[in-house]
Amino acid sequence: MDNVTLIRMEAGKLDDVKSVLSMFIDRCSECFTFENFEKDNIYERLWAVIFKCLLDPQAESVHDLCLKSIRILSRDKTYLEKLINEQRTELLLQFAGLKGSNTDKIGSVKDFGVMVEALKCLSNLAYNSQKVQSICSVNGTLDGIIRRLRMHPDANLPHLIKYFDVKLLFLISALSPDVRPKLREELHALTYLMEALDFILKEGGGYSHDNQLQYFPALDENAVELSCEILKVLYNLTVKVLPVGTEDEDERSDRLITILRELLLSSTPPHMEEILCRHIINLLTNMPICSYEMLMPQEEVEYNCEAIDVLIDFLDNKLSSNEGKSFEALSPVLIVLKEGARAHKILRKHIRNRVLPPLRTVKTKPEEGDKLRNKLCRLLTCANTELRDVVAEFLFILCKENVSRMIKYTGFGNAAGMFASRNLLADAAANRDYSSDSENSETEEYRECKNQINPVIGCIESPRTSVLESMTEEQKEYEMMKLVNTMDKLQREGIIQPCRIGEDGKPQPVEHILQLQEEITKQVKQ
Repeated sequence: MDNVTLIRMEAGKLDDVKSVLSMFIDRCSECFTFENFEKDNIYERLWAVIFKCLLDPQAESVHDLCLKSIRILSRDKTYLEKLINEQRTELLLQFAGLKGSNTDKIGSVKDFGVMVEALKCLSNLAYNSQKVQSICSVNGTLDGIIRRLRMHPDANLPHLIKYFDVKLLFLISALSPDVRPKLREELHALTYLMEALDFILKEGGGYSHDNQLQYFPALDENAVELSCEILKVLYNLTVKVLPVGTEDEDERSDRLITILRELLLSSTPPHMEEILCRHIINLLTNMPICSYEMLMPQEEVEYNCEAIDVLIDFLDNKLSSNEGKSFEALSPVLIVLKEGARAHKILRKHIRNRVLPPLRTVKTKPEEGDKLRNKLCRLLTCANTELRDVVAEFLFILCKENVSRMIKYTGFGNAAGMFASRNLLADAAANRDYSSDSENSETEEYRECKNQINPVIGCIESPRTSVLESMTEEQKEYEMMKLVNTMDKLQREGIIQPCRIGEDGKPQPVEHILQLQEEITKQVKQ
């Protein structure tokens, strides 16, 4: 846009404004920066002309084009702090129906397009401008969104209005944490957000809260999109602050997890299953562990663990994808399953049956194969220490923190790092005979070959010819001293530090490599 074109707009003729803005939108719909607008102060003058039109009731025919232009311009944060102010923000809120006389009205159908564009503008501005975040935190924007949140059951309220309302609420609550107490305590946002999810489930053919579970709802793409935005806001409002203890608070947590369970079991478009599950899992990490039992309601004499299976399948799929070695991708679901298994016996038993089923063959190493156990065992020796540690803890809990059982399922070599960090190496060395407390996990096939298993690699070691068989005693002694001298040199140069296991289970450095012989002799006598 050049100076001559802008002068045409500033003249105030609506036809010129309409023509120029239409051309701008067509040309710049994919633009995110506007450095070329610096000349002749075009950027600031363009904003001024657009807001002048928005303030003019007689220019209603170009209001939609004005808002679309603001949406595009607001992608560039370079000048936003200078150009946006409280008056302009208030005007956009009025067009969005969140302020003034429109706050308690849905409005006519012809207004919906303008309302959506205004909400898109506000979302961009809230994302890119700290000033807008501050303004919207104190000027009643949150009140307006919550009031309209209560109107979600109204059939006349379009999906896009709901979606961008919640998206704006997410941005403000994410970027301005100070508003979270007000949303929780004064505006009761947690309650209304749960009711919104409730309505989505019922609209999809869902259930009621009287414990009479019906068929699981089928959610279309719009329902999933809106649900994900609501879950993101709920995450912001519950992170590190959700209290537990009072009857009302426990009831609210139980109700929310019940809703999350129904979402996990809902039917969704295949390409949206993962994203919905991911947001549910993220929110579960904020929930009190004691409420996890709501994920597996008791039906007659058994527990329904379908929702837990969805979480386990999500973990399995993530481990199979390219994200399988990413801590950020795997951490939330591992934390949910780990903490649930630690706190609830029934939950732990079900997860263990899926992750560490009774062993029927030990001819291959624990880390070899495509079963869930194999995938997790491979991560016990990965370079990502955070991921390695959380996987090790998860498996250790499933083994009821029993060293022998952990060795049985993962092999001592894979679990050695965790044993060392927890000072359990002494227990590991002393308990190579697997514990009898195995909860009948030993199958007949396993017991038959149990004594042939090499506990270090966790499987039956293939027979192989020893290289020592063809050597004379002098050759063996020569090779042994050669190895000792090499290790001694590596130790003196600081490349390696040989250790033996102390009585406290911690690795203890040895002063000379020959001290390891004493440890070997001691273990043989045991």
